[in-house]
Amino acid sequence: MEAYPIIKLGRLSAVVSFAVGTLIFLTFILSRDEMWEFVGFYFLLGAVLINTAILILLLWNLIFIRDQRINVLKAIGFLLLNIPVVIIYLEIVGHFEKNI
Repeated sequence: MEAYPIIKLGRLSAVVSFAVGTLIFLTFILSRDEMWEFVGFYFLLGAVLINTAILILLLWNLIFIRDQRINVLKAIGFLLLNIPVVIIYLEIVGHFEKNI
């Protein structure tokens, strides 16, 4: 059975958020330019808002669409995997800020 569009959107959002966030993080680490801190901060705000909205839609589908529960759970897990990555990135950036 083909996945519902929200499942594809959840997976895509997780991958894009991770890729763009990692690119911003690595650019900051390599350049040490404060501009990338601001870019990262505003990207983080936008990603949290968008991913939270997608998470709510996925949870709604988890409750009401029985035939795709496993796929919805996988998409939710994939989306939530970005949280520990963000925490690690913030810890590393904080460490760099203390040493500058």
